[in-house]
Amino acid sequence: MFFHRKNYSSLCLLLLLVLVNSSALAINLSEGRHYARLPKNLAKQKVVDLFINDDSNKIQIMQFFSYACAGCYLFEPKLQSWLRKNEDKYNLVQVPVLFRKNWSILAKAYYASKEIGALDQSHGILFHSIHQNRVRINSDEELFSLLEKNVNMNHFKAAYYSAEINNKMLHADKLTSSLQVAFIPETIVKINKDFYMITANLPKDVSIIDVIEYLAAKNS
Repeated sequence: MFFHRKNYSSLCLLLLLVLVNSSALAINLSEGRHYARLPKNLAKQKVVDLFINDDSNKIQIMQFFSYACAGCYLFEPKLQSWLRKNEDKYNLVQVPVLFRKNWSILAKAYYASKEIGALDQSHGILFHSIHQNRVRINSDEELFSLLEKNVNMNHFKAAYYSAEINNKMLHADKLTSSLQVAFIPETIVKINKDFYMITANLPKDVSIIDVIEYLAAKNS
């Protein structure tokens, strides 16, 4: 149901039925089975601090993903729909992973689009093209050709090739390694001073959103 960096071909073909429920508070969830509490010193790591907005009173969510991940594609509309209804309570930070060599192109596309304010235009196109139209993106030129009708290419390319975007890529990769993220979509939630990693292989009757809501209620 999830992409694992060591088994892409098989895991990306499975449907993420586990991601489409939303009744967390009616389910008995437990630490160890549905989520894990991460070490207290995590908040002191500089690379984590780069991704967390501690100036906000909102619950912080870090979602590790890739446009190439089928599970991420299936989960994205559910996640965004839920966030729109709860934007006053939660803040989402998406972190693209680099599990495969050509995924760096997709990660740079995410950060470049975000930098120039074009994420609303590119985000859905990349997901849909890869998973519905079976488009393969293995070069910068293939990426530019895909986005050129919807995104200002001059601005996009300037951001895409900038040192700032390269630094964001390095920080994202370091964060992925520091947290030992091996599956995607992977979700980490920060509530108050505590970090929780949601278990990758949840039971079929429990979704990622269920666990987030459960943790929020439990720590309110």
